[in-house]
Amino acid sequence: MAISDFAKEYHEKMFPNFESNLAKTDADLVEIFNNFAFDEVINQTKLDDQTRMMAILASLIGCHAIDEFKIMLLAALNLGVTPEVVKEIVYQAVPYVGMGRVYPFLHATNEIFELSNISLPLASAKTTTPKTRL
Repeated sequence: MAISDFAKEYHEKMFPNFESNLAKTDADLVEIFNNFAFDEVINQTKLDDQTRMMAILASLIGCHAIDEFKIMLLAALNLGVTPEVVKEIVYQAVPYVGMGRVYPFLHATNEIFELSNISLPLASAKTTTPKTRL
């Protein structure tokens, strides 16, 4: 078995010009994972790229996978998830997992934004007040 053409194309769409070192040291795992994550999963669901990436980012916060979050945040931006949506995902995670768990993700998000030439702070998008929040 080899990595499918679809998986290769989708991986390139998410991570342009990226070649994993794991492909050299763990080729069998990379082949299985890439075919699963970048072909089978993509073709089994009817989610658009942005919605799929939003769910992935939120789940990575939930399981405290900071390294994977940074990688997938770059992919999310490449697939059209806006910085405003990313920030909302991070902010909305606070009531679910707590500020202590979200804090590193907030810093990671800002770091990736800066590396991606996204100016900070983003424009405020808040729509609630202390009276309407609950």
